[in-house]
Amino acid sequence: MEAKIVRKIASLNTVLFIALVPDEVDGNGDIISADEIKKAAYEFMLNLQEKKVNVNHEEDTEIASAHFVESYLTLFDMERGDGVIPQWTWILGIQFDDETYEKIQNEDFVWISIEGLWKYEKL
Repeated sequence: MEAKIVRKIASLNTVLFIALVPDEVDGNGDIISADEIKKAAYEFMLNLQEKKVNVNHEEDTEIASAHFVESYLTLFDMERGDGVIPQWTWILGIQFDDETYEKIQNEDFVWISIEGLWKYEKL
């Protein structure tokens, strides 16, 4: 899977990741609208105290030293070296301990996935 890293801030051991992109097929094969991404991002922030960083959604893999430090939606298309980040893309910033940040530098971790429960409605 392609890297979904927007920026690394070495002085803070922080990485900005693309969490969700509107109208693009995600890792589960789903396509999520901009409106649904906005709802998910707002819900995430409302419940931030309950959120944890783990590895591959597996139990007992929590990275206790990882903390969410940024969450925002792009307000317009943003140019970047390898393309464009579309408007309403959800960006999450996570600060890591030295060991985990080093793994990111070595590309052991190159993307994130939000854990969420979705209700599908047949139209």
